[in-house]
Amino acid sequence: MAGRRSAGNAATAIARPAIQKLLKGRKLEFKPKGHADRPTFKKVTTNNYADVPKPFKNANGRWVLHVKRHEGWNKADYRSKVDSMRTAGQNGQLRYVKDTSAKRTGAQGKKRDLEEENAVREAVAKEDAGDLPGAQAHLDDRLRTLDSQEADHIIELQIDGKDELANLKMIDATTNHGMGGQLRSQIVAATKGGMQPGDLVEIVEVPGTLRNR
Repeated sequence: MAGRRSAGNAATAIARPAIQKLLKGRKLEFKPKGHADRPTFKKVTTNNYADVPKPFKNANGRWVLHVKRHEGWNKADYRSKVDSMRTAGQNGQLRYVKDTSAKRTGAQGKKRDLEEENAVREAVAKEDAGDLPGAQAHLDDRLRTLDSQEADHIIELQIDGKDELANLKMIDATTNHGMGGQLRSQIVAATKGGMQPGDLVEIVEVPGTLRNR
């Protein structure tokens, strides 16, 4: 087992109490955002939603909302989210929700916290195996990755997704931000066309890639 000393360095002291407890007496450091080993992540702004077709009400009485991948979005994260929403829509599980405030329970923050705690536990296991350098490198890398991600609702709250851990996944922050903006723009257009709270929604993917304007 790796040698231990009392925690209390400035880097570890900024961690949440649950993580401080995991690191107590260890040499591992939970480095703050902006540290040289954990540089600040900057999202790329995506701004072109105009080239996505307008939503419409189909013959089955469902509102069709369109999604299209934008340059800079993570392909795997985009694909996973689109496929999940499309399947749910085809199964009649998506409905427009006008006000999502009552649905929010703080699950996104909890998801992020749990991911950080899991990263620390993984590093602790490596330290206990006698690999402190590998443990620290693993923790730093996991935190850098988490800094570039956001806790995303797989099925968005505005189309009746749940604010619970089972409906949350850490995905690329730029992709999450961009897809959320694209969906909101489609919903705004649909409501102007007559979509009402409770109306069924389907998601249709448009081939191709949008470019920034």
